[in-house]
Amino acid sequence: MKKILNLWLAVCFIWVMEFGFVNLDSAVNVYGQEPQPTSTSASTSAQTLKILIEEGRWKELPAFFSDDSYRNLEDYFSTSKSIKIITSQLNNLTYKVKFTHQGEIGVITFQEKEGKYSSLKIGNQIRPLYFIEKFKKYRAVNVTLTVGNAKLNFINGYFYETVPFDWLVLFKGKWNFYIKPDDREERLTLIRNFKRDYFTHKSQTGIFILTQKDFLDGLVSSGEVTLLDKDLQSLYHMYRDAYGIEIKQFNEYWYLPFPQETNLVVFKKDKKSFYYYSYNQNLVPDTRLAVSEDNRLILNYNLYKGLKLSFIPKQQVSEVQLSIFFNPWKNYISGTTMIMYKEPSNLRMLELGPGLKLVGNLDLNSKGLNVFRKRDKYYLMGSESKSLALYYNGYIRPTRENFELFKLKQEPVPKDSRDSGDMFYFLSKTHNFYPNPGSDFFKTDITVTVPEHLNCLVSGNLVEKKVKNATVFRYTSKASKGISLITGNFKLAQKVDAQIPIHLYIPNSFGFPKNLNLSEIKEAANLFIRTFGPIDLSTINILLKQGKKEGGVSNNGFIIVNLPTPKKKVIGPAMYITLDAKIDPKKFSPILIRDRSEDHIIHELAHQWWGGVISWTSYQDVWITEGLAHFSVLYFLKHTVSVSERRFNRFIRKLKRWAFRYSDTGPIIYGSRINLLEKKYEAYQSVVYNKSALVFLMLMDLIGEKEFTRRLRSVLDKYRYRSITSRQFIRQFCNNDDMLLKFFQKWVYSRAIPLVELRLLEDDKEYDKKEFKKVVISIKQLGEKPDRDFIFPLKLRVTTNKESSPESVIIKEKEQRFVITRDSTIRTIDILDDVAFIKEKKQPSSSRFRNK
Repeated sequence: MKKILNLWLAVCFIWVMEFGFVNLDSAVNVYGQEPQPTSTSASTSAQTLKILIEEGRWKELPAFFSDDSYRNLEDYFSTSKSIKIITSQLNNLTYKVKFTHQGEIGVITFQEKEGKYSSLKIGNQIRPLYFIEKFKKYRAVNVTLTVGNAKLNFINGYFYETVPFDWLVLFKGKWNFYIKPDDREERLTLIRNFKRDYFTHKSQTGIFILTQKDFLDGLVSSGEVTLLDKDLQSLYHMYRDAYGIEIKQFNEYWYLPFPQETNLVVFKKDKKSFYYYSYNQNLVPDTRLAVSEDNRLILNYNLYKGLKLSFIPKQQVSEVQLSIFFNPWKNYISGTTMIMYKEPSNLRMLELGPGLKLVGNLDLNSKGLNVFRKRDKYYLMGSESKSLALYYNGYIRPTRENFELFKLKQEPVPKDSRDSGDMFYFLSKTHNFYPNPGSDFFKTDITVTVPEHLNCLVSGNLVEKKVKNATVFRYTSKASKGISLITGNFKLAQKVDAQIPIHLYIPNSFGFPKNLNLSEIKEAANLFIRTFGPIDLSTINILLKQGKKEGGVSNNGFIIVNLPTPKKKVIGPAMYITLDAKIDPKKFSPILIRDRSEDHIIHELAHQWWGGVISWTSYQDVWITEGLAHFSVLYFLKHTVSVSERRFNRFIRKLKRWAFRYSDTGPIIYGSRINLLEKKYEAYQSVVYNKSALVFLMLMDLIGEKEFTRRLRSVLDKYRYRSITSRQFIRQFCNNDDMLLKFFQKWVYSRAIPLVELRLLEDDKEYDKKEFKKVVISIKQLGEKPDRDFIFPLKLRVTTNKESSPESVIIKEKEQRFVITRDSTIRTIDILDDVAFIKEKKQPSSSRFRNK
């Protein structure tokens, strides 16, 4: 396996010999700008062949070849309208060709010896690519189309079908969009946001990608046009800029085809934003309505219930080797990376943040790479391979805050902040500060070079540190979902000898927090190892830093936790201030439990399993990791810390109050969509953190702690180092248990909360009417029909003449009867306010079971 080349001399050498990029220095949103030639000899040797191909002089080719491979050119390109050679390299030509109905980009390879060409091949094509030359115009009066659940009613106007790329249709006139979801939760979302269970919007223009366009055949044709009016031109340019690739050699835009069965409708919301409606029965979910201004999902659900056939290939990554130099004072970063894939391919996609660019191909055996960039995405085409070796550089703005408990607006670090004291420079994997191949788990080998006096924490395990003019850190990991790092002025302050050693770092100018309970951190780590199993980390590093808001973020192997701003500065000979670990109780957060920093740290420790061993696939699956991390704090408090049952129940009631308050915003499966719909982060926290944690607590009560933890470990074992969906998690946890499947279906996919009523059944034949030592009760679920079949554990308090004692029952049906017996007269029975996330319909008298 090749090692990353991180010597600039080697980089320069490879650049001269094998630079195959398409002028990346200036290729922003541009496909195929003219590059600098690789070398004079390479350019000269291919020049003759370049001219012959571009001018279509096929009859003259035999004189320049020593074999008959020239026939490939005429056979392939003779029907083309135009062909342009856009790079001229040693034994390698990159072309763009335009046929009658489509275009393509590819590579022509050949051998050259003694002035003759041979072994010519055509390959590595990106095709088909489509272009638009004119528009067919159709008159439309009272045309109605059905797209998924949506009805499109075109009252009066004109359709414009693009030619020869006939996927796109524009409309101008009067038309209405209407949709009423068949999904109950989505209808409730519409009611909450629009006061009705359907969505409708009137519009005068629209963009349409439709699977079925045969309705155009029945319309009256009004000829063809090459120019559009102002309104349609603006709409067309918006589509072109979003989906098109500028091809300067032909002075036009080309388009990649949409996936099979795609339907897309775009129409104006207001002057600045648009609605996007899509339906594709092969996708999960298949129906979506969003707003462009903030990518807010209004609707997102499955209409088609059959087998989903995905046509989008997934590029699975096996390993990433990364070597970077980062100067945080100048926000400059440069580096080399090698990415290894599990399967070979000739087309790859990478994401690289704004201000950064790919500038070189480091693979000596590569035949060159052809690249185009669309915003932050790079598409790389080359010979089929299982690896990429790249050099990149540029400027990136780290952010001061990016933590999960309090999502603040990210603030860029000043351009030159070397004199700003204990400044920290956090580069999350979401920044795409390296050529990011996606959200797979992959093996990592990371070398980071920073200025000499700075420290650095990186995803993985520290295996090497060198200091000489600069500080070099090397971290490795068996599997990590992306790479993150933080650098700054901080030092190792404490070591905790847990089963996995924990190292705590603090800013250089701060004293260690006096009130931080290290024994709790140790106990929590050991509890999680016993409960969830071992993890592949030699150390867990925790950076404690001062922040505007309390909170934290967890990465593979390292954690960052914000502690509150100290109330008093302690200035002495050492000129430092002491951090106070006690959180101000006035701080606002639905998920604070004890108002202590230890809880933040324990939450982030739990993410080393729930996020570090398995992770989520999409926003709909975030509840798995956040809910289990939040549950883990409660689990720790219940099992390890000396917390009375009364105090623990007080914590639960606090979380439940928030969850009750925002339960109508959406089911747990909505995830971060709740935040976009409500524009309130506390709504997201209340449902995804609090409600999910309560669901896991109920589940543990339902099946018992031992069985609960065994099933959690089975999920970790099966899906280790994978991103999973909610259905995968539920299916593995339940293991075909119908009761558990029903439990998850109601609690995760529904926003409803059970409403229960407890009654005494005095007419029951088992009822003891004399001594009242045996009574029969009914617990009934009320509300609408879909909301009456929850499964949950319930605790009752039975009070007799002698004492009060608990009684546990499991509710599985809409209405159930239970026989309660005691050795003395039963006076009252009440539903206890414990982990059960329910509402109770109270009887008029609180002493409803009191015997007279």
